[in-house]
Amino acid sequence: MHSATASPARKPCSSVGSTYPGYCITIHHTFANADRVALFGKAEGGWRVNDSVLPQRWSVPAVWLAEIQYGKLRRWTVFCDTAWATPPKP
Repeated sequence: MHSATASPARKPCSSVGSTYPGYCITIHHTFANADRVALFGKAEGGWRVNDSVLPQRWSVPAVWLAEIQYGKLRRWTVFCDTAWATPPKP
């Protein structure tokens, strides 16, 4: 299990689409409590290696936690297994 937290001042997902073509998330369940929202679902996409998009795709269960403060996103945390992050051998 891996968790990555990004500061709202940065754009952590700005390179996701170019690095993992077709990246998308599917939300199956949501829970909200005060200033926290939890999203449960899956993330999926492909790989780009040396400017070539590989035909294989990955899919992984994931959880996203959003923490809100003063009506703005304070913290965005992603929990998922990152074994998929290494592209398959050609």
